[in-house]
Amino acid sequence: MVQSYTLELQHEFPGSLSVSLAYVGTHGTHLAGSGPNAYLLNYVSTQNKLKYQTQLSNNYPISQFYSGQTATQLGLLNADPLTGTPATALPLSTLLLPYPFFTTIPTNGTFDGVTTYNGMNLRVQKRASMAWTLSSLIQSPSRWTIGPWVEQGSKL
Repeated sequence: MVQSYTLELQHEFPGSLSVSLAYVGTHGTHLAGSGPNAYLLNYVSTQNKLKYQTQLSNNYPISQFYSGQTATQLGLLNADPLTGTPATALPLSTLLLPYPFFTTIPTNGTFDGVTTYNGMNLRVQKRASMAWTLSSLIQSPSRWTIGPWVEQGSKL
């Protein structure tokens, strides 16, 4: 849930000078994050969660779900960091993911994230009391003389 706050004060001073001061803030709670139980919510379908709810953290042979080069590469990706031995079994929660090669990307997880933003906007504006027009003239195609002119207009 994200809440937004805005408060703006405006005042016009003599001489067509206006000042605007604004506060902008947001506060978010219960945002998606990742935690120790993130595997329970990491895109495992609801049907499989209900079917295997007590077994999601148990290891199962990779060959029971994948075969050939996919099983080999999945085993190499999850190899033992100390010995380099390819994994032959993985948690069921990893094997049931639609994209098991990308388990380190935090997609869903626990909803314990918090965010806060506070900002201030200050605007000082001087309104013009005269209107000015800037124009230029091309006299003829053979000369290509360009000259800027500024014309004073009437008071606003």
